[in-house]
Amino acid sequence: MKLKAISIACLSLAAAFFVNAKDPSSLNASDEKFVKMAAESGMTEVKVAELGAQKATRAEVKALAETMIKDHTMLNEGLTALASTKGAQLSSVIAPKGADTVKDLEKYSGEEFDKQFLEAMKDGHEKSVKNFKDAAENAKDGEVKAFASKNLPTIEGHLEHIKRLQK
Repeated sequence: MKLKAISIACLSLAAAFFVNAKDPSSLNASDEKFVKMAAESGMTEVKVAELGAQKATRAEVKALAETMIKDHTMLNEGLTALASTKGAQLSSVIAPKGADTVKDLEKYSGEEFDKQFLEAMKDGHEKSVKNFKDAAENAKDGEVKAFASKNLPTIEGHLEHIKRLQK
């Protein structure tokens, strides 16, 4: 009788686990890593750009920040939808490294803010271009590959714009 009760308890726990378990991602590890990294960097880009829109002193830097907010918000929405269809779980909070970048930028003002903002944006976009290129060429999932290919020109355009403003 005791063994039967233990067996029933174990089966109940197992059933509860499987009922409450999230569907696993249908992406391979590399594609899922890209989706998560792109989401993380996208959230950071928006937060940094929001700060840039508030604190930038040069009109063209402020305009870049506003463009970044618009473009990366749209990109993030598309990425969130893609992740949802693939069962990939994305964080809803900015990563610690991104929060540190925002915190560091908050220390600056005037021309020094513009300089540091552009440098942070350049660094982030160089990493994103590399990640998006890799996914556009090597992703196994067709939708991930298409997403990366479609959005790569926007990110490359941002990087070129940033570099022009740094001159």
